[in-house]
Amino acid sequence: MKKFITTISRRKLDRTEAGVYRSENSKKLENVIYTRYPIIPVIDCYTEDGEEIEIIAIASSQKYNENEIYRNCREQLEELESELSDICNRRYIKYTVKTILTPFGETLDNHLEMFSNIISAVSDNDTLFADITAGPKPMPIVQMIALNYCTKNKKNVMVECISYGEIDHETKDRRLFDVTSLFYLDKVSDALAYSKVSDPEAFIRTLIAGEV
Repeated sequence: MKKFITTISRRKLDRTEAGVYRSENSKKLENVIYTRYPIIPVIDCYTEDGEEIEIIAIASSQKYNENEIYRNCREQLEELESELSDICNRRYIKYTVKTILTPFGETLDNHLEMFSNIISAVSDNDTLFADITAGPKPMPIVQMIALNYCTKNKKNVMVECISYGEIDHETKDRRLFDVTSLFYLDKVSDALAYSKVSDPEAFIRTLIAGEV
């Protein structure tokens, strides 16, 4: 199954404006969708009509109640689900939303719990997509580690796209980047170090260009 992992913003909904995220480096992500959430064009671009998909939404819990979603995240998630409904109903896509709650505070225990919850949500034969735009800065690191674990330890799991959305707050321009190459660069770094490649940057650029 295709599974789309996204982090729900802690910002108040009325401080989150919608717009079109123009693809900067991927023809696959070219779109004209008006949205608050960069994961929406990823879903629209990487699904077929009539497919069944799952969205894994990582959201902060209340500061003093780890079993209840943070109010701002709840409102953002409701808006995301509204946009999902519009796209998926139009294209007859069946979808479910699985929410992973993570407590406030960038502690090792919280990071390990989120890591465990992500890998538990991934099954054999899944194709994964992740958007790393929102959330605290350590969160994309935890997501990358979890994705890496899943590709190595579950059967036939692959990462097809990792996206990042950027907003220019002066011009309001929105840009969407495919940063999947960073995930695979991390996977080859150990091999490069082991092989004692003299110029790893040149080797990686050649690899990306398809010349190796």
